[in-house]
Amino acid sequence: MKIKSLAAAEIDTLARHLSEAPIAPSASTKKAGDNLALLLVAGIGEERAALAFPSIMTADTFDQAQARLILVLKCGNTDPVAEPADVIMMAPADQPVAPTIPVVGKRQAIFAQAQTGALPQPPDFSKPTHARFRAKLA
Repeated sequence: MKIKSLAAAEIDTLARHLSEAPIAPSASTKKAGDNLALLLVAGIGEERAALAFPSIMTADTFDQAQARLILVLKCGNTDPVAEPADVIMMAPADQPVAPTIPVVGKRQAIFAQAQTGALPQPPDFSKPTHARFRAKLA
């Protein structure tokens, strides 16, 4: 499936959602995209705009892009799996933010444990259905 990129006029229409002042038509999609990015940063902040802009610009159709923009503006949602806005706690600007710990998957944790030479916990074969495997465990 080929994705059709948004035209300059469509991007200008999206930018009108962010600006109360009239927006002049852009000559190119790059200029329209830059204008939309600047308005997004001014409207919702740099971090949220960095997440929302690619999502809006990679929409399959103009209607999807418009729906994503409205969703970001009204709900603060930048991606489909983000936490609700009332759950997110922001640190005050004067306090340093703790560094984030990368999430390690189960497979990666097992691999790291194997590289250190530690053996994993043996499986529980106490149930009668696992009686045939007890000899292999021993």
